[in-house]
Amino acid sequence: MKVESRKKMKFFDKISNMEKRKSLKLLISGFIIFIIFGLIAQISVSIANNASIYYYVNAQKAYIDYINNLISYEDYIRLANEYELTALQMEWQEIYIVNIARVFIALAFILMILGFLSISINDRLDNRTKLHYLLSSGAILVSIISIVVIAGITPIFI
Repeated sequence: MKVESRKKMKFFDKISNMEKRKSLKLLISGFIIFIIFGLIAQISVSIANNASIYYYVNAQKAYIDYINNLISYEDYIRLANEYELTALQMEWQEIYIVNIARVFIALAFILMILGFLSISINDRLDNRTKLHYLLSSGAILVSIISIVVIAGITPIFI
């Protein structure tokens, strides 16, 4: 029992006694991770959404080539199957990439929350500065969470 309470106290003491520079480093790294993996997830979603367009455009081109006797019927069928397989792969990649991105977005949220929390409960800062950081952190985190939810890339913990 005493070991667990010491570990908990040690963790909370570390957060409250964290230097402002280290807290800002956590915030900035959280924002960078959030931006990078949010962008990766959005690109992946865009690729998956445009997979059917890719298939229809290329299948139509192959059909026109077949009608104009530029390719044989067997080549047309082979190309249409290849385009369909590629389109399915474009849709499936979204599952893997977005889920990996969600893990990193959740990590970014944790880093940002720890950074904001350490600044807002730091004993070395005056109360007005702490309140300013706490209010701005709440506003920033709420806006980021709403952007993520609207974009459809909800992190694992939401």
